[in-house]
Amino acid sequence: MRLMIMFNRSFLLYGAIATLVIFGAGLCFAQEFRYSGEIFGAVGFGRTYDDEGSLGSGLNGGGGIGYRIRSKFGLEFELSGFRHERETSFGSLSFAGHGVFATGNALYYFGSGSGRVQPYIIGGAGLLHKRNTSSFEGQPPLDIWGTGLALNIGTGANIFPVPRFSIRPVFRIFSGKAGSAVEAPFSVIRASVGLAYHW
Repeated sequence: MRLMIMFNRSFLLYGAIATLVIFGAGLCFAQEFRYSGEIFGAVGFGRTYDDEGSLGSGLNGGGGIGYRIRSKFGLEFELSGFRHERETSFGSLSFAGHGVFATGNALYYFGSGSGRVQPYIIGGAGLLHKRNTSSFEGQPPLDIWGTGLALNIGTGANIFPVPRFSIRPVFRIFSGKAGSAVEAPFSVIRASVGLAYHW
């Protein structure tokens, strides 16, 4: 438990440091990159938790489409999949599962919202669909699925190495309910890097 608490603090600390670096860099570039629409995809790594602690980790990924209402405000729709797996030290219990978050998000951009680096905060709501395939020693694996409300918050940036294309480092925390397939509080903490095309 102490090791897990230390890991969680380190993970959040690294996320905070990355956020400060992104925000600071965003204030240093004056060239303007103004676009209304974007389509994006991302891949990353996440850790999954419920009321008993860590359920393991795995690859995360997804994509979506967004629209900038104003230079500092945007909306997006996103589909984001995740997987997790963890075995106990004696192999008697294996946590495993996968799922999808479908969310509508609002973004607030710092600074002018049109620089080469555009840092933002993001938050949204939608649905979580989760399948639980955990197994216990001497018993067949579970196969339970469910769907419920999901929320998320995070921070990230659009970094434009060239016009119309941006790199998207993002740190997100997802939470949700999916009936008997999860035990509250259920959450996924994810760090990812994506690529976006803007028009």
